[in-house]
Amino acid sequence: MSSQDCIVAISNSGESSRLLKQIEGAKKKGIKVIAITNHSESPLALLADYHIKTAFRQRVFSLNIIFRELLLCQ
Repeated sequence: MSSQDCIVAISNSGESSRLLKQIEGAKKKGIKVIAITNHSESPLALLADYHIKTAFRQRVFSLNIIFRELLLCQ
């Protein structure tokens, strides 16, 4: 890979040490990094050149449980 390339890194927490080491290596080569995480202040998001924040998985999971319970109550 070279500075002409980019990496898209996807991580729920943005804290995986293994992923962060790989991204740090890519950044040293001048490779642009796009991170997709749940946390804007995560180490991965802060290291990336661009960040896309996703919905919180826990919130989606909780809403799914509530919806399922509502269906069961009918």
